[in-house]
Amino acid sequence: DVVYHASNYVHRTTDGGMTWETLSGDLTTDQEWQQELPGGPLQHDHTGVEVYNTIFALAESPLTAGEIWVGSDDGLVHISRDDGASWTEITPRAMPEGGTVNMIEPSSHRPGRAYMAVYRYREDDWRPYIFRTDDWGGSWRLLTDGRNGIPDDHPARVVREDPEREGLLYAGTEFGLFVSFDDGRRWQSFRQNLPVTPITDLAVHRGDLVVATQGRSFWILDDLSPVREMRAAIETALDNGGMHLFQPRPAYQLNLRGFGGDRAPDRAPAGAIVHFGLSEAMAEADGLRLEIRNAAGDPVRVFATEPDSVSDPEPGAIWTGDVEDLDAEPGINRFVWDLQAPGPDIIEGSIMSLGYTGGMWAQPGRYTIRLTAGDDVHERTLELRADPRVELDPDALEERFRLTLAIRDEITAVHDAIGRIRSVREQATGIADRIGEIERVDAAVSGAVRARADSLADRLTEIEEALIQTRNEAGQDPLNFPPKLDNQLVYLYGHVNAAYGRPTAGSYERWDDLQAEAAPHLDGLAELLETGVPAFNSLLREHGIGGVVVP
Repeated sequence: DVVYHASNYVHRTTDGGMTWETLSGDLTTDQEWQQELPGGPLQHDHTGVEVYNTIFALAESPLTAGEIWVGSDDGLVHISRDDGASWTEITPRAMPEGGTVNMIEPSSHRPGRAYMAVYRYREDDWRPYIFRTDDWGGSWRLLTDGRNGIPDDHPARVVREDPEREGLLYAGTEFGLFVSFDDGRRWQSFRQNLPVTPITDLAVHRGDLVVATQGRSFWILDDLSPVREMRAAIETALDNGGMHLFQPRPAYQLNLRGFGGDRAPDRAPAGAIVHFGLSEAMAEADGLRLEIRNAAGDPVRVFATEPDSVSDPEPGAIWTGDVEDLDAEPGINRFVWDLQAPGPDIIEGSIMSLGYTGGMWAQPGRYTIRLTAGDDVHERTLELRADPRVELDPDALEERFRLTLAIRDEITAVHDAIGRIRSVREQATGIADRIGEIERVDAAVSGAVRARADSLADRLTEIEEALIQTRNEAGQDPLNFPPKLDNQLVYLYGHVNAAYGRPTAGSYERWDDLQAEAAPHLDGLAELLETGVPAFNSLLREHGIGGVVVP
């Protein structure tokens, strides 16, 4: 409820601006000649850009209520440690004359510590001025000498301290972004893909670095986890042929759609962000693999730089055994898990008119991220949290996951059955088509094989047409030909997977209906493959002809 405002005084309201109190005297140099409107009697430019003696920076300590730091655009710094009752000037001795105190950052780690960004480029002084005090302004240290990382012609506009890691600083200058891992003793460029533009303000918000620029919009560096964890030991490991898996921050099961169109901002990474560092040797190693395992140790997703070379782990109840591509380069890599487990295995070319066949949402809980390269194995724990905006019974999403998993496996079973049907039928009819080309086989045998093959094919087709609409070949065909069992299962799968909560009674009822509908067809196929196919193969073997192989 407390809001501060500054003119050349410090003001405060505690009732939403209905009333204000003035907490200080004039905390500027109060030079009348700096308060006149420029342009003389002809122009009178009253935009205020060239009017000085204003408090530019004001911040309250995050550690101590009522500790207020202020800096002016004419080179003065003051502090109050008694909620504005009294003020002390704490201007650094090295403050350039008339410097603009653009930002003050009281520390969130140590009482008495604060950082300050000052510029003076309007007086043609392009040097960067970033100061630190550890004793409430009793003494200050200049953190930018023009030789320790920030060039001497990069005026500094803002400095911010990381609220999680002490000594980790971010600085915005007239030409870009810088970072220091040692409390300002050394700086290095942190511009990455940012445009070359003034960085006017910075904020660390929920583990992301938010960057305001002058004329080039807002930018966000999603997930500072690897920056916060980076240490000299990690750099040494990466320089000496090793690798490092960074601790991922908690992920939230959210559906963030964002905006569309050419002018829309880039979307934030949708899922769990995992960072890992690779040396040159590790990036070129064969079989680099990243696994996501649940709390029971079962694989959920497996990614590899060479998917064909991965023979383990064994598929479990969730992972279907498909190894996906992993992109990896020397240096720090970012991988985003979309928080999904594999979806159903669908026959290529199937027309699914009624629903969704993608991955299924993983349930909230603890997961293990495992990075493997040869004998080198690194593991970290990832916490997946439910959407904090929704009140749910903790078991609701687990129940949704289990039902979605059962439906997914039924869809896969149905399409596996369709694949077996098509393979066996193609083999049987193919043998019947070609048996007449064998000289030692007479017409009677050829006719018997043809009759048995056609009978087997007819029974297989009957089952297939109950499982899938065989006349659908293009996206508009379902308008004319009704969907069959597989599409009905897919519709239910998408419905249950998309609902953020416990499955409804209607979902379970429909699931029971579809299971009952599928069972006789799948059982009938199993019986046919166990009896009809062996009988057909027995007839072929009597005449020295190879039989049908059931996939």
